[in-house]
Amino acid sequence: MAADPRLGGGVVAGGRVSRRTLLAWSSAGVVGVLGGGLLAACGGDDEAENPIAPDDEGSSSGGGSTARVVELLSTPGPTFTNGPGAVAEELGFYRDEGIELSIEYPGNSIRALQTLVGGTGTIASADSFALLVAVAEELDFRSVYLGARGYAFGFAVNGSSPIEEWSEETVRGARIGITDFAGGEVPVLRGALARMGLAEGEDGLELVAIGAGGPETADAIESGDVDIVAASIFDFEIFRAAGVDLRVITPGYIQSFPGHGYATTPDLLEGNRDALVRLLRAKAKATVFLRANPRAAAEMAIAAAPASAEGLDVELVAGFLEGAYAAGNAFAFEEGNADFHSLGVQDPEAFDDFQKFLIETGSADDDGTTLSAEVDVESIIDNSLVEEINDFDYAEIEALAERS
Repeated sequence: MAADPRLGGGVVAGGRVSRRTLLAWSSAGVVGVLGGGLLAACGGDDEAENPIAPDDEGSSSGGGSTARVVELLSTPGPTFTNGPGAVAEELGFYRDEGIELSIEYPGNSIRALQTLVGGTGTIASADSFALLVAVAEELDFRSVYLGARGYAFGFAVNGSSPIEEWSEETVRGARIGITDFAGGEVPVLRGALARMGLAEGEDGLELVAIGAGGPETADAIESGDVDIVAASIFDFEIFRAAGVDLRVITPGYIQSFPGHGYATTPDLLEGNRDALVRLLRAKAKATVFLRANPRAAAEMAIAAAPASAEGLDVELVAGFLEGAYAAGNAFAFEEGNADFHSLGVQDPEAFDDFQKFLIETGSADDDGTTLSAEVDVESIIDNSLVEEINDFDYAEIEALAERS
C-alpha cells in the first residue's frame, strides 16, 4: 500500500502535527490502492478462524463470561482521534462488559478489512468509502455500528463573509482555499463542485493552497484572499485555535454522509454476536461520557497516545472530539428524535446518497480509486445490535462525566 501524501504536516502551537495520524480515521484520508489487489490479498470467509472465545476462568463484573476480542483499527498506530476507545479503556467500560480487548493497527481501512477477511481479528474500524469499495470488489461485510454521522471534510467562510450558504450562486467565481492539492478535502470539494456543474478554472473559480494552520493560513482566510475554505473538521479546529472566526457552510447532504464505523464478516457476526454487542456497548458508553465532558475525554485520549498529540493542547483535542463524536451523534441525545438513545444506528439512505455522490461525481483518492458501480447497501448495513448496544443508563454515565 503506497503512503498517502495527502496527510502531510501542519503546524499548531509551535509543534509539528502529523495529519497522517490526525486524519487517518476519516472517510477520504486512508483509502489507498484497491484494484484487484484487495481480492488477491484476502482469503474467503470460510478461511477465517473465530478469534473470540469465552474465557472459562474469568468473568465480567455482570457475571457473564469474558470474551477475547481483536479489534483492527484503521489508523497507523495509537492516536488521540480514537477518543471513545481511550475513555472506554481508562474508565473500565471494556472490563465491565466482560471484554478482554487486543488492538492491532493494520494501517488503514482497507488493510483492516483485508486483515479481517484474512482470518485475523473479530471486528474492523472502517470508513464508509473503503467499505463500499470493498463490497463492490465482491467481499462480504456487515456494518454493525456507525461511530458518528457526518463526513470528515467540509467548507467554511470567515465569520464576516457575506456568503451564507454553499450554492452555485455563491461558489461560482470564488477563490477556494485548500490545505494543499493532495489534501483529503480536494476529492470531496471537486465532487461538490461537479454536482453543481462547476469546475476549477472555469467561470473564475480557483483553488488556492493555503496550508493547514499557522499565520499564512489564518491571514489568507481573514484577509479575504480566499472566499471559502475547504478542509477537515480538525483543520477547522486548528484555524479557530489560531483565532480565525469561521462559519461552516457545508451542504446538508455532505453533513449527512456516513462517517467511520465498525464492520465484521457475516460468519463472525453470527458466531460472536454477544461479544460484539458488549464491545460496542462499551464504546457507546464512552461516547456518552465524551459528549458530557469533552475535556476529560481529551485528557484520556492524549494520555493514551501522547506522541499523536505532540504540540497540541487539551482544548484543541477536546474541540476535535466534540466535532467528531458529540456533534456527529447529536441525534441520539435529542428527545423526540426517532433515533434517541440509539448510538451506532445507521441510515441506509445516507449510505445510498453517499455512493450515488461518489459515482455521479467520480470522486477518487490520490491513487485514482473510485466507486464505479452501486452496491446493495441494505445487504451491508445491520442495525440488529443497536437496541442491545444502547441497553444502559445514559444518565448514569453523564453523572460520572460531570463528577470527573
